[in-house]
Amino acid sequence: MPRPSRFLSLLVGATLLVAAPAFSQDDQPIFDEVVEVNIVNVDVVVIDKDGEPVHGLGPEDFRINEDGDSMEITNFYEVRDGRNVAAPVAGQLIEAGLPDPEPVPNQKPAIDLESRAFVLFFDNSSLEKKNRKRVLQASRDFVRDSMGENDFVKVSYLSASGGLETLQGFTNSPGDVVYAIDRLEDTQVEGNVVNNNTRHLVRDLVRANISAETAGQALESVTLDTSRIRFQSNLYRAKITSEVQRAYMRSQQSLAGIEYLIRPLAGIPGQKAVIYAGEGLPTKPGESLWHAYYNKFSNISAFFQDELTITEPEIQALDYDLTRNFERMVAKAQEAGVRFYAIDAAGRRPNYRLSAEYGLADANSIAGTGQTDVWNQRVSFIRDRNLQGGLELIAHETGAAMIANTRSYGDFFDRIDRDLNNFYSLGYQPPRERDGLFHSVEVEPVNPDYRAIYRQSYQNKTAEQSLVDLALAELLTDASNNPLDIWIEPGKASPSDKQKYILPLQIKFPADKATLLPQGDSKVGQLTAVVVVKDEIGDTSPPQRIPLTVEIDAGQIAEGKVPVAVADLRLVMREGKQTVAVAVRDRLSGIASSKRRARERSAATAARC
Repeated sequence: MPRPSRFLSLLVGATLLVAAPAFSQDDQPIFDEVVEVNIVNVDVVVIDKDGEPVHGLGPEDFRINEDGDSMEITNFYEVRDGRNVAAPVAGQLIEAGLPDPEPVPNQKPAIDLESRAFVLFFDNSSLEKKNRKRVLQASRDFVRDSMGENDFVKVSYLSASGGLETLQGFTNSPGDVVYAIDRLEDTQVEGNVVNNNTRHLVRDLVRANISAETAGQALESVTLDTSRIRFQSNLYRAKITSEVQRAYMRSQQSLAGIEYLIRPLAGIPGQKAVIYAGEGLPTKPGESLWHAYYNKFSNISAFFQDELTITEPEIQALDYDLTRNFERMVAKAQEAGVRFYAIDAAGRRPNYRLSAEYGLADANSIAGTGQTDVWNQRVSFIRDRNLQGGLELIAHETGAAMIANTRSYGDFFDRIDRDLNNFYSLGYQPPRERDGLFHSVEVEPVNPDYRAIYRQSYQNKTAEQSLVDLALAELLTDASNNPLDIWIEPGKASPSDKQKYILPLQIKFPADKATLLPQGDSKVGQLTAVVVVKDEIGDTSPPQRIPLTVEIDAGQIAEGKVPVAVADLRLVMREGKQTVAVAVRDRLSGIASSKRRARERSAATAARC
């Protein structure tokens, strides 16, 4: 599990790349890079008033805007029950009295079922054991009933201590996925401890005696023990602060885990979804506790003039506000083209005010002070909104959904399967070149009885950004895409300094796989390589971009020989297990490939080579 402070230092020291290709690394291009047609595709789920998917629509049934400007739909197809189908053809809608739709240029033909990639992510830092058991069973049923031959599933969890663990990498074997889910039953959860600590803190806060006399007396007959009240106020402020800090750290770890799982999905084609199961993820950890604290002490503080100051709970909660983290998570998911489905497995949370353990009201409130119940219906609402609001935000902005206040998840998993099997793909050409920036998208069905569900923005990625995505997907998942037939060959390692070693590495591929243009007696091609490295604890190096020029003797090609293009790199690596991933893009054809190679070595071993 990457932890922020340590993660950055590892990135700096993990890998240093020095490129020395056998073919030229000239930065001056001899020809222009290919200009690709930039088409943005937005997947849209359309449902009717009953929540059922709507089929048979054409491009004329949608309006689409980018950054508020109307766009013309140039590419269109529908996926129905997992298969791509053509838009309605001319003549089909005559009986309905509607005009024939205009033919759509570049319409994607019917093809087989597209691949789907699911990440099942269980947050053991918040789940209670009994609640996790229900989610795990629903997950098994989903895998057994809905996983197809072109579906790939990964199973990961956040441990009770905050570490990210993967029990099963991407696989299309339902049996392997179910086995990984079964193994989760034996992992420790932290939710029972977390929720018990909160319950006990609220109970003690309600019961805390802040008066020297019994409740119910008139104000003038009450003796205020100012020392006791000041002590109780400071004590519970410290207790709540400690609990909030722990909740803040848990939330940060959960968000870091989600981001780590989402990032490499950007390089995977097809439909992608992360299914998160936990017991809420607060945007402002502990906000409800500060409201309960305020209810306990705010009114009585008036009797102390300036000696006891109680801060407004909304202000107090800002010290641990994670709203920006959730907004960044939305951007990461949209950047990767991932839908984020969330399960709040807590069911209906208790209203502590109605529990006999706490009493119907504060038994030690002081008559005449106007003190309200410490934990009331409003505080329960704030707690639930806080735990669910961030998850709802990510789900909504990525065109997905969230479920809460129930312990039955079968219908929700059915919806996930339906969403990724029944949608429309709307393609348009944006009014600008690839700029690497985010742009808002609005899709509206012409029929007001229909509702569209879709991601709210997208990143207009440059070719280089897409190549980095491909390299990370190769490094961190089991996905592979290699039309250029590249392969990696490590050379003989030599010692470096500070327990590091230098590893020569060659990237090879058949020269005829690249697009080569004549230049004198040679044929020349231009490519870009991106190299990333992962160490044994899962941290990754910054992607390194290397421009490459391939120059082949034209005579060899004329004789029918297919020479092998070779690029020599030298990697400065730490001891231990390292995995190297390389993505290469032909800048003329736009074709990209990726490959990885694991290597385990120590500096001491290298010294003996």
